[in-house]
Amino acid sequence: MPAMETTHTPKKKPEARLVLTVEETADALGISRAFAYELVRKGELPSIRLGRRIVVPRVQLARLVGVELEEDTDGKRHEPDASMPERQATKGAA
Repeated sequence: MPAMETTHTPKKKPEARLVLTVEETADALGISRAFAYELVRKGELPSIRLGRRIVVPRVQLARLVGVELEEDTDGKRHEPDASMPERQATKGAA
């Protein structure tokens, strides 16, 4: 009898997923994991609890730090090209 083949779906790269782990978020923001969890606990970092996991929605994180995600031709969102200048958010501008 031939051996059964198992298929393994590799994890998507963080930029291809809708959410990030708290650890990935901390790394992206340049803060410690402990501080990221503290911000989640205080409600200062947007998060969703999925069972026992806590994840951070990419769109809300981008909005929080003032980065606009662009939609790719396949409808997936991604960060703007690093070579493009970032827009400066102005507080109080209408």
